[in-house]
Amino acid sequence: MATNDPPIQPVQDQNNMEEVEVRNEDIVSTTEEEKIPPQKSGVRINPNALMQTGKYEKGDIVHMAIVERGVRTKGTFTVARARYNSSGDFHEYQLTDDKKKGTGVWVREKALKLQEKAKR
Repeated sequence: MATNDPPIQPVQDQNNMEEVEVRNEDIVSTTEEEKIPPQKSGVRINPNALMQTGKYEKGDIVHMAIVERGVRTKGTFTVARARYNSSGDFHEYQLTDDKKKGTGVWVREKALKLQEKAKR
C-alpha cells in the first residue's frame, strides 16, 4: 500500500558546500529592449482611440439579480444616469426602482442585462 509521505532526503551541511563561481554571461539581464511589451506583436495601441460607449442609455429597462430576505430574485430597474469610472475603466449606471421612489446606488455594467430599450 502506497503512502502519501514525502520521501526522506539527507540534510546538507551548509558549511561544507562549495561555492560556485557565476560568470557574467550566465546572469539573465532585463534591459528595456528585453522587457515584455504591453501589446502583442503586430498589434499597436492607438493613442487617439475613442472611448468605448456604454451598453445602456437613460430610460432603458434593465434587470439584475438581487437578494431580498435571503432569497435571490430578479429585480427590474430603469437607468436614471450613466457615468464612466475612469479609475476602473468601466461604465456605471444609477438605477431607479418603480416600487421605491428615488435613485439607487451606482451599479457596474457587467451586473446588468437589458430587458427593454427606451422608446425614443
